[in-house]
Amino acid sequence: MKKLSICLTVFFTALAPQLFADDDGPSFDCVHTRSAQEDIICDSDGLSAMDLQLYTTYQSLLKQLSPTDAAQLKDEQTAWIKKRNKTCKKSLGVYAGGCLREMYAARQNTLDALAKTFNITP
Repeated sequence: MKKLSICLTVFFTALAPQLFADDDGPSFDCVHTRSAQEDIICDSDGLSAMDLQLYTTYQSLLKQLSPTDAAQLKDEQTAWIKKRNKTCKKSLGVYAGGCLREMYAARQNTLDALAKTFNITP
């Protein structure tokens, strides 16, 4: 019985949020945001959709790239998130949504170009 309880706990804390996620985004849980930028994304249907599209492209690339290229992409994505948070922190408030939209559009273009370079369909 204890094993069943542990399995259910793991399922509901780790897997269930992904299984029951909103198809419109964002890619993360809006109940447990980690930054002011994530709060803004959660409050915007447009930014949520952009985040989910970016996440979908990113995950597709990770699955299809070589291990070395995937590791590099992970590092680049981590650096991009830090840059997104730092850049758009300066413009919190009325302009934060615009900053985030610009950052997401640019990153999506970068990932789309990477997919094209490697002949990957995201």
